[in-house]
Amino acid sequence: MHNLIIRDGTSQAMRALPPLQDRYFDLDEMTFHELLDIVVEFAALVRFHNAQDLPEGDWSPFFRADETVVMSRILAFDLTRETARFAQWWRDTPEYDGVSATGAGLRSMLRASPVPALIETLNGWYEALSQAQSDNGLGLRTVLRAVIMQLSRRETGVLGALESAQLRVPLDPVWTEAPTSVIAQAGDAAARPPAARPGLSKADVRADFHAYMKAIEMVRAEALARLPASLHSGTHDPAVGLLIAFVRQFEKLQSKLNGYTQKFIDFYYERMLGSVPRGVVPDRTWLVMRRNPDAGDVVVPAGTAFPAGIDAQGHDILYRSEDELRVSGARVSRVQTLYLDHNGYSMPENLLPEDADAGKSARKWPTAAWFDEVPCTPPGTVHSRAWPILGAPKPGAGIGQHSAARIGFALASKVLLLKEGERVVTLTITFADDRLVTRLAEVADAVFGRVPGESASREGDESGEVADQMHLRRQDLYLKMLRSLFSVALTGETGWIEIAGYVPWLEDREMRLSFVVPPQAPSIVRYSPALHGEAFDVDTPLVRCVINPGAYLFPYGLLRNLPVTGARIDVEALGCRDLVLYNNIGQLSAATPFAPFGPIPRLGSYLVAGSTEMASKRISRFRLRIEWADLPRVTGGFGTWYDGYDVRVTNEDYLASVEVLAKGGWLPAGDPPRPVVPLFHTRVTPGKGERIDNTIVWDAGSLVHLFEPDAGVGPAHPLTWGPGAKNGFFKFTFAAPAFAFGHEV
Repeated sequence: MHNLIIRDGTSQAMRALPPLQDRYFDLDEMTFHELLDIVVEFAALVRFHNAQDLPEGDWSPFFRADETVVMSRILAFDLTRETARFAQWWRDTPEYDGVSATGAGLRSMLRASPVPALIETLNGWYEALSQAQSDNGLGLRTVLRAVIMQLSRRETGVLGALESAQLRVPLDPVWTEAPTSVIAQAGDAAARPPAARPGLSKADVRADFHAYMKAIEMVRAEALARLPASLHSGTHDPAVGLLIAFVRQFEKLQSKLNGYTQKFIDFYYERMLGSVPRGVVPDRTWLVMRRNPDAGDVVVPAGTAFPAGIDAQGHDILYRSEDELRVSGARVSRVQTLYLDHNGYSMPENLLPEDADAGKSARKWPTAAWFDEVPCTPPGTVHSRAWPILGAPKPGAGIGQHSAARIGFALASKVLLLKEGERVVTLTITFADDRLVTRLAEVADAVFGRVPGESASREGDESGEVADQMHLRRQDLYLKMLRSLFSVALTGETGWIEIAGYVPWLEDREMRLSFVVPPQAPSIVRYSPALHGEAFDVDTPLVRCVINPGAYLFPYGLLRNLPVTGARIDVEALGCRDLVLYNNIGQLSAATPFAPFGPIPRLGSYLVAGSTEMASKRISRFRLRIEWADLPRVTGGFGTWYDGYDVRVTNEDYLASVEVLAKGGWLPAGDPPRPVVPLFHTRVTPGKGERIDNTIVWDAGSLVHLFEPDAGVGPAHPLTWGPGAKNGFFKFTFAAPAFAFGHEV
């Protein structure tokens, strides 16, 4: 490859011109430290007059005595300027192998070198801090003392040469306190002959320069750390304190002056480019909510405010929810991958494309669904195998260890609390459209080799036998597919009650599944995680419908993407003997023979019947099946039995009025006649004539619309009869005949 050009490109941030950045330059670039340093330099130009109004020096000693001013002078020291001075000196000074300690070249080189100025600067700072007002100033002076003593130990260099050449300015005694101080040894060097004195090279000066510059950097860092505390020490001279306050106020004006660059940016974008600032974009965050275990589901409406403290101006920070949220007890307890297999040998799935518009290239209906458990382990755990994210096995790796996916749904309702008898349960699922009917028709068309839309009858077939046969075959196929869609189970008192089979029914958008729980099956009870497993957050009975992997047609293809708009559960219990029975004498038991209207029935005698299982449900029918004992066995029944009395009665003359207890009162109330039920039924037996039937059903169906469910009744709080009863009972009152059973003659 020739002329290959490789570049990283330019990001949006890199395209911004540096001159258009805020604070690209400042109109006034002096810092707080530099401003105080300028004041001290200016004070040296102002003459000081004593009490006799005579000139006596200048004002600089007054300001230099304050520790804050000293720290500011240290921070204002221009290291860049000193480095430039040294570079210029290095270029201007010729190379020497060594300069005699008494030669004229030594004096010239020392005077031109910037190192003596650095020595005087360090010494001046140290002496100025001798009058430090606080521990911060004294601490900085201690650091300076340690630095000076370390520098004075250098056996060769500028400091010793200055002492030997008698060019040194007076320094503080601290420079001679070190045990190996160069200045302390200078007297011995002066006594030696000139030839024996050490020379000084440019390299020695350079080494000293960098040593002193490093020392100054160390002192500057210490001064920067101690300056804030020194500013607020409260020990400043009033005049110096006023000066510091003035400089602080000047910084505010300085900040406004330095805002020029921002104004220039605004001018460029707003006036030149015509940019308009974007509206306020609120901050966004996520909240994690957990429901109180003792509470039900909580709905958080959209727009709910959540406080998040206060901002720098003291205003409340509020976040508002964007959407409505229902906080439930749902938790991620297991992670599994789902894989839909497409077996090329399964029928009729391979006759059906998932997308009818895709033609022959379309993906076929799935033939199986597998779950693969993914362990939820802490990060860093070493696994012996890998799990594909989407569940698909690697090509050529085979199916592996998978379990059939348990895809389905569960419905929870207290109407499923059915203790005994023959229990008929009907599930009704309502869909948003009739796609399920359409898909069933597509399967039938594919199985029977018909083109969709083709007529089922043959031209010229007047009898329509072919059409009838095809219709029967299609209906049989529909039944074959629908009756094997699900495996159904209910929560029983010993575990799940598996339902052997159900009867399906489908029309337009509604599908019904009806099945019978036989009398010998256990009671249907509330769901218990310990007994039934799973992790449902309900305390009512459950009916579970899981797609059947062994069905004639794998159900997922039929049921996928079907929107459900409603579900209903209807139950019918036949032979329930767990009843609450009372008459005008007292409580009765359905487990033993009893007299419904007491030992001596008369008009107004009554029987009250209810059921704990029924009391909390909305019912559509209530029938009480009575089995009579010791009835007259004569032909003609009661008419023959009371033939010697001065009355004429028939079996059908014995009636009872019906009422329902709702909201503490018996309904229907008032003058309208109450519905009645016959107490007995005549059975015609060949060869024996008319006799009283031992069994009869009292139907209170005309009053069930007045029945009021009582949510407080349940297995833990059974239905009871008494003055405080409000709902849940039917009353059958003896209404005719007035003759009764011969007791009212």
